[in-house]
Amino acid sequence: MDPLVAVVYALVFPGLLFLVAYALFLQFVDRKVTARLQNRVGPPWWQPFADLVKLLSKEDITPENVDHRAMRVIPLLAFAAVATAFL
Repeated sequence: MDPLVAVVYALVFPGLLFLVAYALFLQFVDRKVTARLQNRVGPPWWQPFADLVKLLSKEDITPENVDHRAMRVIPLLAFAAVATAFL
């Protein structure tokens, strides 16, 4: 299988899309319930999307004197472990 096709399948895989949507929904519910327990209104419905965009747009900081390839692979391994456990 072509590596590009494998990447496209991984990004379009319905389980991955469901996992992202479910995580955003649960983040919203958690923040809303926490706000109600503290007698506050809570965030608007689009707040998890804004947080996701903010998180994805942050700059990566790599410390000096480290293996740069390892620093790039470690988040992928962590995501792979979570996705495998979910599946």
